[in-house]
Amino acid sequence: MNHANPKIKNTSERIGLKVRHLRNTRGLTQKELAGDTVSRNMLSMIESGNALPSLETLMHISDVLNVPTGYFFAEGDEELMYRKKEALGTIYRLISEKKYIEASSLCESYVDTDAELRFYFTVCHLITAKEYLDKFMLTSADEHLRLAQKSADNIPFGGEYVSQIYHFVHMLTENVSQDILPDISPTDFMAIPASFLAYITAYRAYQKGDLECADGIARSGLLGRFHTLHVRGAVMMASGNYDGATRMFDLALSSDDGGFYSRYRLICDLEFCRKNAGDFEAAYSLSTSRMEMLGMFAR
Repeated sequence: MNHANPKIKNTSERIGLKVRHLRNTRGLTQKELAGDTVSRNMLSMIESGNALPSLETLMHISDVLNVPTGYFFAEGDEELMYRKKEALGTIYRLISEKKYIEASSLCESYVDTDAELRFYFTVCHLITAKEYLDKFMLTSADEHLRLAQKSADNIPFGGEYVSQIYHFVHMLTENVSQDILPDISPTDFMAIPASFLAYITAYRAYQKGDLECADGIARSGLLGRFHTLHVRGAVMMASGNYDGATRMFDLALSSDDGGFYSRYRLICDLEFCRKNAGDFEAAYSLSTSRMEMLGMFAR
């Protein structure tokens, strides 16, 4: 059907595009949307913009697609409101199903215009980054933290905290395979868990030869089990007690509260311990584990 009136033609095309988009989004065929109320041929003409649906037809389509009838006539800000409402329902479902990547993809087109969806975008990438960190996949985690930090810059609250988390993890990632500990500034304290800050302080003391300070922090109760055993083992190692240090390190590895940074450093220390104790076979196995861990970091 050709419309002589350009306004009717534009309305038909706009409605047709929305009907087709929503039908595809819902995963429906034309037959399923048409039902017994609309003929397949008429629905095809509506979707192509060559027919303007009657009110009865549009009400049927709206009911099947679960949107207000007014959505098909909305323009500008009103249409954005409808689209946001539509997106939010799907985003809530995806988040509840822990499909954070898919949820963030839906949020992405709204990041520059809507604070609420920008917040969900940030949270989804933060959660995804943590999942990658738990698997020691630092490159992937770093990328998701970067996206979270970029969107968080425009969030009224919490943006600075997200930026500090990104900076902190990025700093550890860059220094993970180095012999020196990364410098931590006072501005990092907000994002760093107190127990990890105490661990860094104790390990730095051990590296500087202040074994009494390192051992004191390790026995203070400020550290988690993994970090306590690691520092105590490092003190024993520095004193030449390789057997005692090895026992401490082995116990630490059986604990699950150590992150990627401290676990890598512990494997390095345990490898050193095994070499100095003359257990070269175990040292070689640990060297292989260390290289495998570095491979995980690159994912």
